[in-house]
Amino acid sequence: MALLSAFEPETNAPPLPPEVTQALFMERTMSVSRLESFAVCPYRHFVEQGLSPKPRKEWTLTPIDAGNFYHSALEGFTRLLPTIPHWPKIDKKTCDAMVDQAAEPLFEQLLSGVMGDSARMRAQGEKYRRVLKRVAWTFTRGAKQSAFSPQSAEVKFGYGEGTPPVALTLKDGSTVYVRGIIDRIDRYEGDAGVYLRVVDYKSGTEKLDAARIFWGTQLQLLLYLRAALSQEENAQPAGAFYMRVADPLEADREDTAQVEDALARALCLRGVALKDAAILRAMDDGSPPLTLPKVLTASGDFDQRAMLANLEDMKALIGHASQMAAQWAEKMRAGEIDASPLCDQKLKGPCEYCDYAAICRRDVSRAPENARRMQEMHFDALLEEINKRKA
Repeated sequence: MALLSAFEPETNAPPLPPEVTQALFMERTMSVSRLESFAVCPYRHFVEQGLSPKPRKEWTLTPIDAGNFYHSALEGFTRLLPTIPHWPKIDKKTCDAMVDQAAEPLFEQLLSGVMGDSARMRAQGEKYRRVLKRVAWTFTRGAKQSAFSPQSAEVKFGYGEGTPPVALTLKDGSTVYVRGIIDRIDRYEGDAGVYLRVVDYKSGTEKLDAARIFWGTQLQLLLYLRAALSQEENAQPAGAFYMRVADPLEADREDTAQVEDALARALCLRGVALKDAAILRAMDDGSPPLTLPKVLTASGDFDQRAMLANLEDMKALIGHASQMAAQWAEKMRAGEIDASPLCDQKLKGPCEYCDYAAICRRDVSRAPENARRMQEMHFDALLEEINKRKA
């Protein structure tokens, strides 16, 4: 399928009547996750956001519960940092105590009521505590060799917030505003000016992918970076990253130097960084780096496997994400609800884990008939394509 026609489904369901679309999808403000949901499958978005079915709540901890817990605990940890005079030059015992202070109210809430009576839930709570302590210590170790420092946590952008929403201008001249919450903004001020990077916590193994950026299903990091840059005049983009919040090692392994190094490699920031050797060294000047994967070779050249973009390309990425977000908002407002999931070359995609398969009435054992097939793409090809479209 040619790239220029890649965004059109192979078959189309009739759009919603204008009056229904008006009632359901004409909000002026929407979240990034909602736009990404539409990009993945318009029909799933219609069911989720339009019909709004409510799944039955089970007394168990879901991955979403775990993610929310980690986000809140790390927000509390980050907010403690300005109160610690010598951070990050602290020992692990002090770091663990900070985690306990930040997370204790959350643990009390988590294990209150009937859930606290379960041995399994209490064990899960201890796992959460271990994960938080290892992640916080990995973060602290990395900060010791970085000129970037956490500026703010849980930064809300949108109407009524300290940071304005991201404004998207549609083809008809109307404006849609995007809201969101940035987990962390890191700041560095050097001779060349101020640089900002955004960090989003993920309990899974989420990675930034060139094809998903191009197809508009990974809008979050780039739109968050745009929102962060709006906070400070003349600030430049240093990068946008996922930070994994998990314990990829065995629970019974002690925190030896070898384990700490293995954790650093597993939990380092994954995303796109500014192709500037000075800024990359400001992010992590260690040898080896603790917070970034390998971005510079021993000779000081850029590693060809790293996802790096110069300043103009970084701005082009942000512009592409904004254009794709506007396109999905337009299609949403046009009432499109086609069951056309976005799949990879092997037709693997969202249908395999969709909660609404019964409503869609699709046979999940077979490849979706109306799938849009996403072509694999190298990061350099992504930059070339979006710059070509911009010209």
